[in-house]
Amino acid sequence: MTMWKKILFIGCPCINGLNSLVANGLFINDLSMHDYSRDLMITSSQYDMEEKMTKLLLERKETFLASNAEKTEKLKTSNEEIAKGWIPHQVNLRYEEPNVTKVEFAPILMARLDKMEQMSRKSDPVDLIDLLDDISRVFDHLVETIGVLNVETVEGLLAVADYTACLRDETLVDKIATLALDLSHAAQAAFREPNRGKPLKFRVSVVAGPVVAAVIGKKLSKFGIFGTTVSDADRMLDFCSPGKIIIDKNLKTMMHPAYKFSTVTSNANLDCLYVEEKVNHISISVIPVLHAYSSFKAATRKNLLAGIANDEDAVNDLEDNKVEVVDWKKCSHACNIL
Repeated sequence: MTMWKKILFIGCPCINGLNSLVANGLFINDLSMHDYSRDLMITSSQYDMEEKMTKLLLERKETFLASNAEKTEKLKTSNEEIAKGWIPHQVNLRYEEPNVTKVEFAPILMARLDKMEQMSRKSDPVDLIDLLDDISRVFDHLVETIGVLNVETVEGLLAVADYTACLRDETLVDKIATLALDLSHAAQAAFREPNRGKPLKFRVSVVAGPVVAAVIGKKLSKFGIFGTTVSDADRMLDFCSPGKIIIDKNLKTMMHPAYKFSTVTSNANLDCLYVEEKVNHISISVIPVLHAYSSFKAATRKNLLAGIANDEDAVNDLEDNKVEVVDWKKCSHACNIL
């Protein structure tokens, strides 16, 4: 036997993972079948893959949670801005924490629409809603022009003098009395009953005294005033004649001499007076504001109806296209049969 002058090297490469296996030009099938090399390699590779997959999922989840947190913060800020829209801006600067403030002297105005129940029964609901919406817009305009605070209510109109401003008590009373005169004038000049077409009339009461002002609610904050003064104003409305302004007799000494008063004739023992007029007073004109808002509402409704009509046209076009496709299929089927 001829001797070979060769050296045979028998060994096994050190493989740490699939990357090392590929780097050495080997495959799983090249590993020994008689030990656990294959099982260990597959198990370790599977563990690494699961670890990387879990890490990737955690990173995606973290990114998703961060995005949701950012959206939540933006939504929270937006909701706070919307909620503050229901509160007079003068109060926003004062009402942070706590949300309750006691006011020693605050003139308030409370108004109630006369024959509201009768109009609700006999008027068209849409016309009545439009009327109440117009009244709310006009009242907001008067409140902003005169410089008092509007208190949102459901049953009627309520306003309180801007006690946040450093004004004398006589000035606050004069602002509320001016608002009462302008509101009564606007009701008779600009509004009509939907069912009969007669001018509207308000029962208006003006009272001054201590109140508790508060901002209630967190999600949808609402500004309100409470106390016996508010209750007195509501009680005085029951004895007020339609179209009249009733005030507490004690306020007469704080009002300008230009105001003219008359006596209240009632069975109740009320120490009150009617405010008839203020000499040389020119009421705020609300007709242009009302016309502008009516035009805006008409344009909005027209655009809404136009959008609905366009949607209906689009639906009709789709239906026509379906009919054309069906007819085309029928023709094609007939041609194939022929």
